[in-house]
Amino acid sequence: MPKLEMALFESPRGIHPRLHSKNVDKILGYKIPKIEQKLLKNFRSYEQRADRSNKKDHFKGTQTWIGLHPQILQTPYSDILEIFKILEKQHVKTIVDFGAAYGRVGLVLSCLSNKYNFIGYEILDERANEAHRVFDKYNLKKAKILTCNILDNDFPVPQADVYFIYDFSEVDDIRHIIYRIEQTYPENDYYIVARGERVNQALRYKYSVFHDFKKNDSKIYFRKA
Repeated sequence: MPKLEMALFESPRGIHPRLHSKNVDKILGYKIPKIEQKLLKNFRSYEQRADRSNKKDHFKGTQTWIGLHPQILQTPYSDILEIFKILEKQHVKTIVDFGAAYGRVGLVLSCLSNKYNFIGYEILDERANEAHRVFDKYNLKKAKILTCNILDNDFPVPQADVYFIYDFSEVDDIRHIIYRIEQTYPENDYYIVARGERVNQALRYKYSVFHDFKKNDSKIYFRKA
């Protein structure tokens, strides 16, 4: 079993980060393609319009990106490593990932330091269960993924130093969770790692940019109370 160390998650020169991440998934023992194919058999692809052409429906509750290529669905390992090498200097401890999929962020954090507490939220049981299986395989005691809909009004928004938000759903949904964080912790300082056009659109006019990654499509925003 390979060790979880930085060298594993660093993308070699000349290899695209997504291809590298696909190879790392195999090394770690993930069964992501099999799970995504199963989901596609049960639900309509995100890109298909709702109609009566077949018996499958979209997953109800929020966007889940079923049918999206697994390497587009997830942030590359090397990008995550680059992001948290920067945030490591800011003395952060608790990281929350909204739309955590298979928990890549938790794996990368575990190789950086044992001080981090990672909580991921994923609405699909199949993805969350696979993340837990790999977390248990590598005995990650301070990383967990919870299955729930973060858009529910009674969702208990956790306190964190860093919120990792990919484009997990539509713009209004992303704005909703950002609003919930603001309303729940108005006196807290925190960082938001934003990856994708929708979340950046929701943040760029109200949060200050702490770091802009030109190559990996991510920005870190800082919110000071």
